[in-house]
Amino acid sequence: MRFEPKVLMRHSEWKQIARACLAEFFGTGLLILFALLMHNKDIYCHIANLSLNIWFTGPVSGGHINPWVTLLFTLQGKVPFVTCVLYILSQILGATTGSAFAIFVLANVYNDERMNSRYHEVGMLRVRPASDIGGTRTDSVYVIYFILEMLAATFFYLTVLSVSDHRRHELRSWDGSCTFLGAFLIGFSLIPGWAICAELTADCVNPIRALGPAIANFQLGKLFVSVFMRNLYLSDLSFF
Repeated sequence: MRFEPKVLMRHSEWKQIARACLAEFFGTGLLILFALLMHNKDIYCHIANLSLNIWFTGPVSGGHINPWVTLLFTLQGKVPFVTCVLYILSQILGATTGSAFAIFVLANVYNDERMNSRYHEVGMLRVRPASDIGGTRTDSVYVIYFILEMLAATFFYLTVLSVSDHRRHELRSWDGSCTFLGAFLIGFSLIPGWAICAELTADCVNPIRALGPAIANFQLGKLFVSVFMRNLYLSDLSFF
């Protein structure tokens, strides 16, 4: 995974930056679209989804497709601040577009009864954990959710740091991007978090997994009130 793309670090031509941002847009959009549509599928489907998106966007943009990954490497000085902002904007737009398309597919493929069930399943109408938005659980449960999501996120980001280490020659190709093995290892790191958190927090890890559907459903207000201020669902922030 090329977290310090030469094309962005050494040149500032807008066409090159735009190309990288488009890669982040499409990579994130496809990641969220497939993640939502196959929400209740086997974990290995999600591993393949993440690994392939990282792999094919890596040579162009570094294959971040996650705002916290971009922020992490910006804090390390590997990604310029302006590039960080453009990447995150592209990722949010991609996640919103992917979520909107998933809503369109669900609304036009399934009948009304199955649509309503499936719609809630993938967290479209309510930010996961869906059953907790109404406030039926105690604050101590939300603290547990926060800790579990923090552990899953920490394991995931430590794997990203390890794979992107310049000393891992077997995981990096000649142009600095990660090999398919490196992308697969990042995807494979979802398994521990999934095993622990899937039924409780949906193992978010990537914050735009919640942000994209919230924007697409015009529920951004609920996201901030229920998630940031109360449920602390985007606990990936705690990694920093």
